[in-house]
Amino acid sequence: MKTLTNHLDKIWASGCQKREDDAIVQLENCTKGKAYVKVVDSILIDNVDVPKDKTIVTDNHFNNTPENVVQLGPEFWSIFHFNNDANFNIVPEYEFNCLMNRLSGERLMILYKLHERGLLENNIISFNCFLPGNEFKIAALRKIDFNRMHSNQGWSHWNDLQEELRPKMPLFLPSGMDPDGAALHSKLTFVVETYSHNNVISYSEKIFRALQTPRPWVLFASPNAVTVLRNYGFDVLDDMVNHREYDSILRQERRVDKILNLIPKIEFNYDRCAEAKIKNQKLLEDLAIKWPDKLRQICNQFR
Repeated sequence: MKTLTNHLDKIWASGCQKREDDAIVQLENCTKGKAYVKVVDSILIDNVDVPKDKTIVTDNHFNNTPENVVQLGPEFWSIFHFNNDANFNIVPEYEFNCLMNRLSGERLMILYKLHERGLLENNIISFNCFLPGNEFKIAALRKIDFNRMHSNQGWSHWNDLQEELRPKMPLFLPSGMDPDGAALHSKLTFVVETYSHNNVISYSEKIFRALQTPRPWVLFASPNAVTVLRNYGFDVLDDMVNHREYDSILRQERRVDKILNLIPKIEFNYDRCAEAKIKNQKLLEDLAIKWPDKLRQICNQFR
């Protein structure tokens, strides 16, 4: 069955998964059961309200960090460093790509907004209708999940769009293309992060792939996600992309509208993107050097 390639693209092939697994084992061993360790996935999956009597160790970024939370960023994010030997000779034939694997209400909303603007055509858009445990489901069963997600949102004003899109679900990448290829064959990447919340930012390989790929990007994540990356020293291509038009907006629908309004205004500059890619790779390399000290400091808190 044709699917979006998961964990087989360059960032994962570089050993990202092992670095993540090793870090989790080290953190769990040194905290000796005195802390809840949650990395890469949103802390809010299991803790809608962070328990006050439990120390949380996470790479999630809290805009207002609770006293019982130990943040691993930015050093931990070095697990996402990879040597991207992107082919600069590829001339992008698509305006942008937007890859959405896991099914959620906010991603469904983005799909509808793309469809309303006629952007599902002539761009690389994937919408895999993936729910945990259904990665091997046939397309017919994924349509059922797609229908159920729409029904659960109560979006009667988008019923007509759902009817139009239902026969096309799920949307897959072109045959033989992975996320790296989708980025290189596009002038821009519309990154849709895995989780979004007004107060907690969860970063994954999606944004760190974009930061290390010679293409401009926009980001749908939690509010101020780009600001946090900028403040930590990442080159977010501010001179090419006016992230400030959307980054601080709390209301998700309005933020998506701002992003989609911005995309046609972004000019593609090979040399500038290459410069940002190199700087961001170097920053992640430097953070990797600092990670052992950060880990040691955290472990010392639990002795």
